[in-house]
Amino acid sequence: MKLKTLTLLLVFLLVISTFPALAEPERNYMEVTSVTMRFEGENATLTVDYNLNPVAKLYVLLFGSRYIEPKIKEIFIGFEESEIIKIDQNRAVVLAKNVSRLDKGYYLHSSHSFGARINILYIFTPDSSRSREYYNVNSTPYIFYRA
Repeated sequence: MKLKTLTLLLVFLLVISTFPALAEPERNYMEVTSVTMRFEGENATLTVDYNLNPVAKLYVLLFGSRYIEPKIKEIFIGFEESEIIKIDQNRAVVLAKNVSRLDKGYYLHSSHSFGARINILYIFTPDSSRSREYYNVNSTPYIFYRA
């Protein structure tokens, strides 16, 4: 009984001591490795792959992924209408609405800023099975694709 109580107390102290590391914006507890953007008409689905530091992983394991939602939202600050669809320890899926507009049979996508530097941005358009790759970016490129 005493060992169980001691273990719980140690875990509690570890969690409490790591909270400031997650709350301080200057601490980088998440590294975005890639973003995959798939256009679907005027909207786009963005899949964010990232690595969390060990403390953040433990925090998410104990308390859930809602504590990293602000960081995910911060990445998509330049997208006016976006919502997180799914989030876990390694990946998040975000739906961005109205990121393109239809004009004469083509969708035109204007550049949108990211709130973080993206190591690799993969873009898939409906008119191509291959991705376009962009390295070390902080915004999406201007793109057009067939309706």
